[in-house]
Amino acid sequence: MTRHLLASAAMSVALLAASPVFCQSRQQIEQERQREAERLRDVERSIERERGRQASLERQAQILGREVEKLQTDIVAAARAVQAQEEELSTLEQKLDTLAVEEHQKSGMFARQRDRLGWLTTAMQNLARHPPEMLLAAPGDPVDTVRSAILLQAALPRVQLAVAQLRGELERLSMLREEVIRQAARVEESRLALVDQHRRLEGLVQRKAVLQERTESESHRLAQRVEAMAATAQDLRQLLERLEQERLRREAEERARALEAQRQARAEAQRQAQLEAQRQALARAQRQQAPPSQPESQQTASLPPAAPPDPAGARGAGNRLKSEALAQPRGQLTYPAIGRVLTRYGEADQFGATQRGLTIETRTGAQVVATFDGTVAFAGPFRGYGQLLIIEHGEGYHSLLAGLGRIDARVGQAVVAGEPVGIMAPLPGQTPKLYVEFRRNGQPVNPTPWLAAGKEKVSG
Repeated sequence: MTRHLLASAAMSVALLAASPVFCQSRQQIEQERQREAERLRDVERSIERERGRQASLERQAQILGREVEKLQTDIVAAARAVQAQEEELSTLEQKLDTLAVEEHQKSGMFARQRDRLGWLTTAMQNLARHPPEMLLAAPGDPVDTVRSAILLQAALPRVQLAVAQLRGELERLSMLREEVIRQAARVEESRLALVDQHRRLEGLVQRKAVLQERTESESHRLAQRVEAMAATAQDLRQLLERLEQERLRREAEERARALEAQRQARAEAQRQAQLEAQRQALARAQRQQAPPSQPESQQTASLPPAAPPDPAGARGAGNRLKSEALAQPRGQLTYPAIGRVLTRYGEADQFGATQRGLTIETRTGAQVVATFDGTVAFAGPFRGYGQLLIIEHGEGYHSLLAGLGRIDARVGQAVVAGEPVGIMAPLPGQTPKLYVEFRRNGQPVNPTPWLAAGKEKVSG
């Protein structure tokens, strides 16, 4: 009886397995497994795309940052070469002027000596043409005539010496004129070299500007705010106070952006973790539903968990430089331009007012560089200062450069010591003059202790 029941049950199971309903259930399970496998592949492809985009952006940012840093180094070196060429050209021109004055003086001396010797030579020639007995028959007192002849005879050695000296002066004057010609040729060569250096420097600056176009919109907004502040500021101190307030506001925004970037990084890490958990769950479901005979090669390999993105990221070209404060490197700063110091801090200017900075007389087109690392806080015209550039150096320190003909820096731009920031241009009927002022917490301070006296290229 039992055997009969077992046989009946086995028969029923066989009939059930062969029924259309059971076959359809197996097909549904297989289709569901395939759909889950496709979803798993979609998730994995999405993860790979996200990682690829992130890696590509990081590589581009790193390449851009390295290229901008290299360009900045090249620009500083080119600006140094331009200033050295300006110094050499000014020295050559000064030497040429000295030689020209000396040539003029020697030419005058030669003319006076020539006139005096011409009179003596004529008198001696007249004396030589007349024998002594004829002098007694000459009109006038014979004693005076004889005395004159004796004096002329006595003057002959001095005349001969003067002729020899004059001949030497002529030779020296000829050599001097040749030296003037050589120096003039060197001046022209130096001038052409300076033009080439300026052209190379401008090319580097333009290349850097192209790389920094990504920050143009933010820089433009910042420049507009600074321009509005300058329009309402009554004096320079008020402008600096407003620039400091703007800097604090900007730093607060940067901190807020950094916190937001960290929050987004954590959210992205959680999203990646959820995607990974979902992928692992789908993989487990696929393994559970897969037939035992499924080849191992068809199973999907697990991906390593995604690393959370670095909120700091690779620095772009427009990021601010973090440098030591201006309070530290005393006696190490370079002069912003090559030229002659007209007035110093504390001295009286031509109007009798006490100077609160330095005034440097420069060449037309002289290169102006940043004295120290910092960030451009203001660039443009301001009341009574002409084209004004203000660089913020941290801890309340600012450097002010006024009187520029052209400014090559933008508000918000990070600059390093020696980086070109502008060009000098003359006022009508005047040589270019650069006004340099250092301030701390809005108050003028003597810039001399910061400037490198041992490396000074500016002659006072």
